[in-house]
Amino acid sequence: MGGRAAQIGYHPQQPGRPSHAYHSSFMANPRLCLGVEVQGGKEHAARHGLPGLWSLLDALPRTHWPAFVRGACGSGNEVLLGECEARGLPCFFKLRHPARETLLAQMQRAGAAWTDAGAGWEVLEARLCLSGWSRERRVVLVGETPALAPVGENARRRRDPFQPALPGSGGWKSSPAPWAGRIAVLVTTLEESACPAVALARLYRERADAEPSGAR
Repeated sequence: MGGRAAQIGYHPQQPGRPSHAYHSSFMANPRLCLGVEVQGGKEHAARHGLPGLWSLLDALPRTHWPAFVRGACGSGNEVLLGECEARGLPCFFKLRHPARETLLAQMQRAGAAWTDAGAGWEVLEARLCLSGWSRERRVVLVGETPALAPVGENARRRRDPFQPALPGSGGWKSSPAPWAGRIAVLVTTLEESACPAVALARLYRERADAEPSGAR
């Protein structure tokens, strides 16, 4: 565990006060915390936790490395993706607030189609080179399928869109906020032969079993 002095940074509950940022690494299935990097409040971005992660892995034989690295939003950036690719370590991360309507249109132009992933989810994937990336990568959209049964006294379906969808976009999947928040965007270096999009959606949802409650 490393440590830094508190700094005035991003702290939504205590704006303007010195704080710390904690970057943790977990082994998912046994729910073991492998380490925590304590940084100043200004160093809250995911990339500031990289030195601790790499020093941890570099101290282990390659045969003891994880099958892949998985991370929440904020991890899916060129720095972390490039570091994983340089080490030959498969990874997949959630992208932070991409323009979903634009992204959906790009994927559909690439010939992508929604596929049932079970448990009320659907997936859509394509290989794209997004803004800020140095290369083309596999991008997967994970969205909830609409509920059919009405809920509540007003008989409104839980998944009814509140605004009209874009023309030719497949309905509710590309409607503006708050509806767009029901789609997660993932990026991965795992090949489809090793991890199909359906399995990728399940693996991302399983983060809830191992990671802190504040992670997204």
